[in-house]
Amino acid sequence: MFIVGLDLGKRKSQMCVTDAAGKILEERKIETTREALEEEFAKYKRSRVLIEASTSSEWVARALEKIGLEVIVANPRFDLMYAQRDKKVKNDRRDARALAQALRLGAYQAIHRRSDAARKLMTQLMLRNALVSSRTKLINLVRSIAEAQGVTIGSSATGYFAANACEDLENHPELLAEVSPAIAQIGMLSETIKLMDDEFEEQSQANAVTRNLRTMRGIGPLASLTFYAVIDDVKRFDSGRQVSAYLGLVPSENNTGGSKRRPGAITKSGNSLARKYLVEAAFSHTSERAPKSNLKGWRDGLLKRDGRKSKMKAGIAVARRMARILFAMWRDMKSFDDTRTAPVVPAETATNATTDESQGSTSEVASAA
Repeated sequence: MFIVGLDLGKRKSQMCVTDAAGKILEERKIETTREALEEEFAKYKRSRVLIEASTSSEWVARALEKIGLEVIVANPRFDLMYAQRDKKVKNDRRDARALAQALRLGAYQAIHRRSDAARKLMTQLMLRNALVSSRTKLINLVRSIAEAQGVTIGSSATGYFAANACEDLENHPELLAEVSPAIAQIGMLSETIKLMDDEFEEQSQANAVTRNLRTMRGIGPLASLTFYAVIDDVKRFDSGRQVSAYLGLVPSENNTGGSKRRPGAITKSGNSLARKYLVEAAFSHTSERAPKSNLKGWRDGLLKRDGRKSKMKAGIAVARRMARILFAMWRDMKSFDDTRTAPVVPAETATNATTDESQGSTSEVASAA
């Protein structure tokens, strides 16, 4: 059995092959292509390979698994994996050696590799998000160009901006001619996004899990599908708190050496798109026009204690609780029940309330924990 550490690069990757005792048998750089990987590892078919999670890690892992190797994709943030590496001297060769050593000693933290369906869905969701971002940039650009010439384009839903902009600029033909290429692109992007949204609506209704998640107010097709794709397998989490931490919605903390607990900003360590949709869902669930609910009442209690300036912090706190509730809904396959989400506003200050994941209790959250 060979032990291999593979430090991936865009064009070339560094490999380090050792035996079971840790003796280095081969070190070299190879091309990061399917052909080169299959050719090089053909002589190491009885091997275990450790690679870091990265953009290329999944296709590389699948290519190596195809020829019969055991491949482990590890969390690059796990410090113990590089315990043997000198941080002041870092290069590909040392990294590959450290990976091989970590695999031999078991000093690594394997990541969850999403299913094919979840990966495909996540790709489509990311593409939609990129298209929306591009459309927003173009809309802002057209508005700024018009304002620079003393013309204001009226507000409208982004999907109708192209048509409304053309109407508002009818009396300014020269300006319209200048921005028409951008307006045309905005129109095409809006059509594409609309088609994608229709497809996401159908997918979310056809999937039993996402259809159930949507019973919570504020959770629409995008939020439900993104949560579904990111979590992928609900059984890999033991509690809702693990899910909120996985999504980067829990506060960072620094209280080493017995110092006073100092909670900071949320870690943002998870999927940014899932976190974005959950925060948007939290504000939708607790908006002024939304009907009364236990979560909305709890959020209002936080705002009374800390003032309106903490609106974003309170919204994130609600998003954190919503992630835990969604986990429980998926795990138990039960629809949202507002009567089971009555968190208790803690007696401490609102700052602690919105950042301390251990405070507050609800019957639902208790079941999620």
